[in-house]
Amino acid sequence: IGFCLNRIIMSLKLFSAWFCPFAQRAWIGLLEKGLEFQYVEVNPYDKPKELMDVNPFGLVPAVDVDGENVWDSMIVLEYLDDKFPDTPSLLPKAAKERAVARYFADYINKKMVPVFYRLLQNQQADQQATAKSDYLEALGSLCTQLDKMYPDTVWLSGASFSIADIGFLPWADRMYILEHFRQFTVPEDPKFARYHKWWDAVKDRKSFVDTKADRDKLLQSYQRYADNSATSLVAKAINQGGAMP
Repeated sequence: IGFCLNRIIMSLKLFSAWFCPFAQRAWIGLLEKGLEFQYVEVNPYDKPKELMDVNPFGLVPAVDVDGENVWDSMIVLEYLDDKFPDTPSLLPKAAKERAVARYFADYINKKMVPVFYRLLQNQQADQQATAKSDYLEALGSLCTQLDKMYPDTVWLSGASFSIADIGFLPWADRMYILEHFRQFTVPEDPKFARYHKWWDAVKDRKSFVDTKADRDKLLQSYQRYADNSATSLVAKAINQGGAMP
């Protein structure tokens, strides 16, 4: 039995996989909210029954809260905020700032994350060059928007750490994977100063540090993306030019 303030939680389980950046989002969110939970490590490629019982698609992350089953990383984060309003919020208080947090979280999902995988999976030098350019263009646009909207803060949705920051963190951390396999880093250029300022502020945050995977193990895991032999739904969507799952 876990306790959250004065509310008794009969059961709160996070179904996760150590290598999955999407699952890391939910893990960070749970730690940020100070909730007690059971971490259940599963291999989503094997589709174990315990995972399928919670998420019929067999993907992580998924949470089970007193029999309420929710999946999809960003949906899980908002669900946790709705379910446990007396814990630290993952969204700003003001309606506009909440909308902005959702906007930037969506921007990262659509403009940044797919290009990360495209750069890893593409095998031709010209395709990789295009992906590098696309990533920097999207990141530069993100920085420009943030500089105009929030020149006096480091976070991605104004004054507070939010789902937007959580949404980006796992992939910002995995930049060393792009450097290792594709010799790609974000330049130390004024255009990307906002990104580097954000990363410096967030890289030692406890909820993030406590959920980081071993660097060498993660590099080994991402080898299959780098040689385009990965069979995940993400990898298949990138190869087919479809939407991310």
